Amino acid sequence: MGQVDCLVAHHGVFDRPLVAQTLYEPFRLVTADRHLAKCTDLVIEI
Repeated sequence: MGQVDCLVAHHGVFDRPLVAQTLYEPFRLVTADRHLAKCTDLVIEI
């Protein structure tokens, strides 16, 4: 699943800007959300 497809399929509208910023900036996003962790390697599931 592509990164954009993953964001569109994810239902958390407040999570989309966080992941988008993580993809744009050199950040890592730490979350307990399994669906977000599948979007990109920059999202870390705890």
